[in-house]
Amino acid sequence: MEEQPQFVDDLSDVDDSSTELLIQGKTKNIEKLKSFSKLIKLWIYTVNQNEINTILRLVNSKMLYIYEMRVEDLSIIGSLKDVEVVSLDWNLKATCLWDLSNNSLQFAMYFQPCLFKESRTI
Repeated sequence: MEEQPQFVDDLSDVDDSSTELLIQGKTKNIEKLKSFSKLIKLWIYTVNQNEINTILRLVNSKMLYIYEMRVEDLSIIGSLKDVEVVSLDWNLKATCLWDLSNNSLQFAMYFQPCLFKESRTI
């Protein structure tokens, strides 16, 4: 796993030309994500279904790392046209993945398989 940036508690304190971010579902001013047009790598920690849907509607990073999810439906990832790397770790609730044909997954996709429920859709 790559070295991560420092955790951001409030996006209003961050320059929107940043290329890497580490946020949580509870990060303040999350709507500012849509102004990060140069964002390449996004790490998301401790996120639930509503938070992940909100965050991923605001960004389109090339690399997406998500840890400690409480998310059943990962289909929102299918809307990310530019994503090339997806790493999902520690999700005990996933029952639905996403349509991979919409993504640019060229490099890697990593799942911690023993931490997912049985998935029904891919």
